[in-house]
Amino acid sequence: MRVFLALMASLNYAALSAVGQVLPATHYKHKLADQVCVRIAAAHGEGLNRPRLEIISRQRVRIARYRPGAAPVLQIDEALFDVCRTFGRDSVNALACVLGHELAHYYRRHNTVAAFGLAGDGQQTSLAERQQWEAEADAFGLLYGYLAGYDTYRLLPAVLQAVYKAYKLPDQLPGYLSRTERMAIAQKADAQFRPLQLAFEAGQWLWLLQRYNEAAVCFSYLLQQQYPAKEVYNNLGVIRLMQALEGLNGPSIAYAYPFEWDAGSRLRLGSLRSGSDNQALVTQQLRQAGDYFKHALQLDPAYTAASINLACTYSLQGNQEGAIGTLNELETLTQKAFPANAVLVKAIACARNQQPDKAADYFRQAVATGAYQAGYNQALFEKSRSAGLLAGLLPNWSALESWIRDFWGGVTPTAQPAPVRETAVGPLTWGNVSPQWKQPLLLPDASHPVKISIAETSQAIGWRLELSDQVLEVLQTLRAYQGQARSGIRVGMAASRLKQLYGSPTVVYQAAGGRQYQYFKSAALVTELQEGRVKGWSIHRYTY
Repeated sequence: MRVFLALMASLNYAALSAVGQVLPATHYKHKLADQVCVRIAAAHGEGLNRPRLEIISRQRVRIARYRPGAAPVLQIDEALFDVCRTFGRDSVNALACVLGHELAHYYRRHNTVAAFGLAGDGQQTSLAERQQWEAEADAFGLLYGYLAGYDTYRLLPAVLQAVYKAYKLPDQLPGYLSRTERMAIAQKADAQFRPLQLAFEAGQWLWLLQRYNEAAVCFSYLLQQQYPAKEVYNNLGVIRLMQALEGLNGPSIAYAYPFEWDAGSRLRLGSLRSGSDNQALVTQQLRQAGDYFKHALQLDPAYTAASINLACTYSLQGNQEGAIGTLNELETLTQKAFPANAVLVKAIACARNQQPDKAADYFRQAVATGAYQAGYNQALFEKSRSAGLLAGLLPNWSALESWIRDFWGGVTPTAQPAPVRETAVGPLTWGNVSPQWKQPLLLPDASHPVKISIAETSQAIGWRLELSDQVLEVLQTLRAYQGQARSGIRVGMAASRLKQLYGSPTVVYQAAGGRQYQYFKSAALVTELQEGRVKGWSIHRYTY
């Protein structure tokens, strides 16, 4: 059995079980804790199992533990839930620290009952091994809690302190680490997590702003530090796809694929012929993209985004059977409705594989379910079919190319409002942030190095990203921010209001944990959304 603090080595498990009862699944505390578990487990892998959650009522001895076995269980005291509530606005984040730690034991396969040192288990484990497993659970619990959308940074040591205080625990527990040793592990994990968080968030910024090479440097840093995550691999794969797209031409890029952010602009500008003189590089980029998506799927075979993106990669490589097969496999694994964009890619692959009847049926489904640029893709397919041509195998490409340009030339871009450009986030402004930069993190690269510095207050954080040719500065809200910007945006407002304030987003990026980022280029503003509401926002500028 695995315990959050590996506590009470002298207590008998049977005696503990008699003290409290399991809260019903309908209880609000169980529902909230289970929601946190679901999100953190999904960050580990959508297709992975997770242990059953039990909350033991009126319990002040068990604290929290993962119990392995044929039917693994994650147990926490109701009293521990109440300790997390004392963190106010951070109460759910505190709960995520605890549950993330226990789930990390499960996903890191800390499954030896003897390792957890409770009397009655019949086996013992060395303190060195316990220390190693606690360190792993702290580190991966923080990372996956963060990837699930919880603000876990800096909370874990405080949560541990609160548990020691609430449970009136001695500084030295029998058969376990001392309080000083346990706190040191948590503080070290917190300190090691910070650069990972900085690199990941900087990578997202650079990706949204289409600085693909520098974004790849940031995401690769997490892999170099031995923190593989499916979202990191997926992000790297999409970066390589976007780079390859710039070097492709002709029929292979006539369709709008769902990994693109703005296929309309690409097709409207007629970027169908230029391509790259270095086709070997394009081939390499597509191969690398496929490898990244395969790594993501090894971590989570039911990872929808990676499956769709891998299918796009196969289709761009000309392997339509591979694209269709990948999506067929996803359909057998997913327990949700088959995604609209997966149907769209199937339609494109069938069209390019000379299967017009199947393609027509899939395109109808894609349009009905609102897939990415489904209307254009269906119109392109119908045009190519009526002309006796199969898209992707065209003896008369120039005629269809002319139709594509005419199609997008007749699409008038939606008029956008002229939003107010913000110059401050809370106490941080473009005028006062410069002297405050600290904690530089250098991510070396021969061609695209990234140096990250921050300036932090209780309500906002400033970012300075020094690139090889430019400096990007960002001001971003933190969880304590309560203000409203001049343009009207505020934390907690309905996401539906954003279009009225800023128009249609330039880029929409779906992240793990149900988070979505929207980039409004005209306002130099990025919003972070969750459950239909604004969770945070940020502004940026280039200083040179």
